[in-house]
Amino acid sequence: MVKINGVKVQTEGRKPWADAPPEPIPGQRRKRNGIYPGWDSPEKIQQCLHCTNPDCSGRCPSKSRKKVGRPRIPMPEDFPEKEKRLRYHELIDHYGVNTTVITRWKKELRGKGEK
Repeated sequence: MVKINGVKVQTEGRKPWADAPPEPIPGQRRKRNGIYPGWDSPEKIQQCLHCTNPDCSGRCPSKSRKKVGRPRIPMPEDFPEKEKRLRYHELIDHYGVNTTVITRWKKELRGKGEK
């Protein structure tokens, strides 16, 4: 029961997911995330019900994904001295890394020198 401008108004809430069957419909395919099409997980439903965003559109943006890939090889402590004495390909052979790693390490050294 809600009072609007002095008038009592009866409101009724409806949970659209309440009608969803507990088991999947035979022949219905699952999405890659394991949720059946058109169904949200109980966690997403609770998050939506307790949303505090004033401009809520009913669809929360997904979390940003972390960059997946190889971890960057950190620059060795002796690289500044070796970089002065050895040539580019000698550095590659000495550290056993590819050209892009040596190039990145050289850029990091220049960046540290400027600061």
